Amino acid sequence: TCDDLSQATSMEIKLNDRPISTPESKVTAGAPFTLSVANHGNSTCNLTIEELNLLTSVEPGQTTSLLLNLEAGTY
Repeated sequence: TCDDLSQATSMEIKLNDRPISTPESKVTAGAPFTLSVANHGNSTCNLTIEELNLLTSVEPGQTTSLLLNLEAGTY
């Protein structure tokens, strides 16, 4: 969820070869937000955020950080 309230500025998602569901997090609309994606599995993992047309692949043992600036909405 992204709104106009002052909330988190970063979040980490841990991938491990299985489907995931992330807890709800709130960030400030229009403010930079870092999403770190860490792959703790044994194969390449993909993270897709359809609402942003975003797809990123993360190799085993690697972490990718995405700097996002989100409009108000739910993602």
